[in-house]
Order: sequence, then structure tokens, then C-alpha cells
Amino acid sequence: RDSAGGEELLEAAPDAFDAFVAGILQAVNNGYDLGRIQLEQTVAGSDNTSSSISGVDSSIISEQQQQNRNNFEAAVLRQSTRIVYYTIQVASDTSDGSASS
Repeated sequence: RDSAGGEELLEAAPDAFDAFVAGILQAVNNGYDLGRIQLEQTVAGSDNTSSSISGVDSSIISEQQQQNRNNFEAAVLRQSTRIVYYTIQVASDTSDGSASS
């Protein structure tokens, strides 16, 4: 496959998860760890408040996420957050040249 064509496709097709990923990226760039991000999501999901991590875009806690969640939805959110968080960590390590081959 031509990777340039794939990049164009990704750029042309934003979806509902772009803000979620961007919010987690911003939180990581501001020094927040996975536990703190997940705690904020849990608090926001349990009480319908619009709290957010200070200095972090509220998109990691979208309006939809702020509604009460059932156990399955909470588990999917936690796992999705974990996947995005560790993907950011690996990409950062790789770009720093500290990943071993």
C-alpha cells in the first residue's frame, strides 16, 4: 500500500474519537498519568458535572461520557483510555530513539 494515500484518507475522515484521543494526548503532554486521567473520567461519569483536569481540554470527558455509564461502558472507556495512553507512550519512546529494535 501507498502510505501517503492512507495518510490522506485518515486526514480526510475525522471521527467522533478524534477529540477523545486529542484530549488524552493533551493530558499526557501536560504530565498527567493514566490513573489521573481515568479518575477524572470516572468522576465525570458518575455525577453529571462538567469537571475536567485543570489545563486539559475537556474533550477527554465529552458530554456523552459525562452521562452515567453502565458497567460495560465504563470498562470500555477505561480500556480505550489505556490503549490510547500506552500508544502515546510507545510513540513518544520511539520518536525519542529510546526504543530498542
